[in-house]
Amino acid sequence: MEVKGARIRVLGKGTYGVVYLLKTSVPTAQLYAVKSADEEMASTLRKEQEILQQFIGCPNIVRCFGGFTSVECGRKIFNLFLEYASGGCLLDLMKDYGGKIPERHAKHYARMILEGLVDIHRKGYIHSDLKPENILVFPSQDGISLDTLKIADFGLVKKYGVKDTNDWKYGFRGTAPYMSPESIIGYITGALDIWSLGCIMVEMLTGKLPLAFHDLKDLRDKLLRGETPNIPENMSSMGKNFLMKCFARDPNERWTASMLLSHPYLLPESTSSLPEPGFLQCNPFLPSINFKSNASFGFYSGTVCPAPLIVRKAWLPVYATHMLWTGVFAPIIHRNVKCSNILLTESLHAKLSDSGLCKAFTLEGDSHVYTVVADTPGYVDPDKLYAVKSADEEMASTLHKEQEILQQFIGCPNIVRCFGGFTSVECGRKIFNLFLEYASGGCLLDLMKDYGGKIPERHAKFYARMILEGLVDIHRKGYIHSDLKPENILVFPSQDGISLDTLKIADFGLVKKYGVKDTNDWEYGFRGTAPYMSPESIIGYITGALDIWSLGCIMVEMLTGKLPFAFHDLKDLRDKLLRGESPNIPENTSSMGKNFLMKCFARDPNERWTASMLLSHPYLLPEHTSSLPATGFLQCNPFLPSINFQVAEAFHSPEGYELFPTGTRKILDDLFRMQLIKQVTDMKLGVWCMQKNQHGTSKLRIQ
Repeated sequence: MEVKGARIRVLGKGTYGVVYLLKTSVPTAQLYAVKSADEEMASTLRKEQEILQQFIGCPNIVRCFGGFTSVECGRKIFNLFLEYASGGCLLDLMKDYGGKIPERHAKHYARMILEGLVDIHRKGYIHSDLKPENILVFPSQDGISLDTLKIADFGLVKKYGVKDTNDWKYGFRGTAPYMSPESIIGYITGALDIWSLGCIMVEMLTGKLPLAFHDLKDLRDKLLRGETPNIPENMSSMGKNFLMKCFARDPNERWTASMLLSHPYLLPESTSSLPEPGFLQCNPFLPSINFKSNASFGFYSGTVCPAPLIVRKAWLPVYATHMLWTGVFAPIIHRNVKCSNILLTESLHAKLSDSGLCKAFTLEGDSHVYTVVADTPGYVDPDKLYAVKSADEEMASTLHKEQEILQQFIGCPNIVRCFGGFTSVECGRKIFNLFLEYASGGCLLDLMKDYGGKIPERHAKFYARMILEGLVDIHRKGYIHSDLKPENILVFPSQDGISLDTLKIADFGLVKKYGVKDTNDWEYGFRGTAPYMSPESIIGYITGALDIWSLGCIMVEMLTGKLPFAFHDLKDLRDKLLRGESPNIPENTSSMGKNFLMKCFARDPNERWTASMLLSHPYLLPEHTSSLPATGFLQCNPFLPSINFQVAEAFHSPEGYELFPTGTRKILDDLFRMQLIKQVTDMKLGVWCMQKNQHGTSKLRIQ
């Protein structure tokens, strides 16, 4: 089959030859990574082709499309066609994260590598050179899931049982910092790849090489003396256990890839519904509870004895939740000697049904006490947890209002769900309890901590999209949230452990209805939390534009890890806003991201984009729509010079595009609009575009 194409650029060089990015035109327009070498030196590439073709269909191994020999300038060149990883390698992914990857994501990337290793070892091979440069990154198709990792570079692969006759320098068969101790003395098994995986995991978490050394001899001596990579101190206990299995000194005791895939550390977080640090001890003969404080959430958690008579939404009496250092007590309904003196050491990773205990924990808020209740496992709803807002009936008007509002949003995926409310009598007092779905991931601030303080832009923009989708529902119902801030954005861990977590808007206590006058006298005019309030809201002009300003502030905080404004006190902040100051847009934000934030921070609330408009901003479109570049050109009105730009291949339409008069079409199809705005940072510019296809030239005017 004839293949025609053009080399676009060099992707890398190795001992075997050069890797090019090739774009073909015949038989189809496609991008490939092509390894090329002189025919006389191509034995490694031919071996790699032979091996890779055994792994077609394996989702975590790079795909090989075959190879052929071409003649260039009288020289025979062997070319191996591989799928092109537009995300680069794992090192590039780490740079996108700011140098190191949060543990909650790193463990899922480790799982992808392990799934590739299972396929490799099952075929009787040992990769022998696993390192970040040989792990390729394929951006997610939907832009929300984590990217996919695939193992590449099979040039040093070894077959089980085949003797290695090479004389490697200092015994290092592959890249030295990732080699295991036994491999140095020539004992090469699949355990080498597991050690390498552990090294990669450490590097993902720390951003540093797994072992510090001066030269190869120094590294060799350290490994033979028994030194192993340092396991990060701030890693979870389950993660440390996982790495200990990777770094077992005896290769026969090192866990296999299949065993590691079953390690609880790699299970989806949804199987863990209890907040850290977990439970200490359950004594069936005492109603008191032993508990620890969770610093991240302010939870005080513990266990109570199994109570088979508790039914769904039954209320566990809480007698001392108003005192920070007092335990939570519940009556003993049923004794179960089986659970006496049980120490549950891995509660974070255990299902509720594994523990045989009923759970209850409390969280103190500014105005309410939140109690999370889990029914007794094995009786009803064993895995269900609720967040319950409680207040004296006389003070519960805000909760009643919140219930009334939230029940209008049932089915909205980015608004916290309300299950209803009821009044209980406790110690002679009437208590109103509002049942909400429990966000085991905490709030957006907790998510930022998981990321190391701030969120990479590539993820932050998708979290912004989730918040916007919630705002669209709120504004469509005629409401203004009025207090949008990270603490009111709840985090629900992904079910598969690979997709990004889901964000949902919560706390509707300050919600305002469009057209209803606000009669409250707010301090300095701040209706909600001051750093997220818009200038016009201070003087009492409350519209949906306030929520958009707040969203922009949240976006800045996600990207920087800091409050959107620096101020001394509320008066200082008020003066700054009324003088016309707005949050600083981070310099390292992409041009498209800056444009997005400018729309959020428009001084005039009538010019500020709505939630629906922002959802159509090209900044929030999935990145995969621009993965196939083709040359085109664009001109911004007659007074500006023309500039080059990139157009997605999918853009080549047989119908072409018709000419639209100025001002008649502000929203174009997603593919086209995204490509143009990547170069034109202000969507208010009038843009003429021309695109050639097999039917001729088509024109389009975008206002």
